Amino acid sequence: MVRQGMKLDNVSFTGAVSACGHQRNLEVGRQIHGLCINRGYGTQVSVCNVLMSMYAKCEVVENANFVFKRMNERNVISWTTMISVDEKNVVRLFNEMRLDGVYPNDVTFVGLIHAILGNWWKKAEWFMGVL
Repeated sequence: MVRQGMKLDNVSFTGAVSACGHQRNLEVGRQIHGLCINRGYGTQVSVCNVLMSMYAKCEVVENANFVFKRMNERNVISWTTMISVDEKNVVRLFNEMRLDGVYPNDVTFVGLIHAILGNWWKKAEWFMGVL
């Protein structure tokens, strides 16, 4: 598309980044991320949401967090993605989401419960192994 001189927009970028996430293609995803920034879509909500998802699927949580922190505006999808990705800070993120005036949906609660119980279960398994 770029070589053919087509004008790229947020829809083009979300589709391309989403494909990278599905294929776990971090290298191309990072290149498209750079192109998003160069074309002025680096902080656009739908583009950032799919970038965070792609980085999460590629298991690069710090990059998802970087994208999240640079966002000017966040919606329930943005917050839910980070709650699902950053299990260490799940309660803090949930509280910040509420302070930001964003209301959780069913998927948010599933991510929250999974993160909390997932961490608890890991600790319980470790504890039981010690006994």
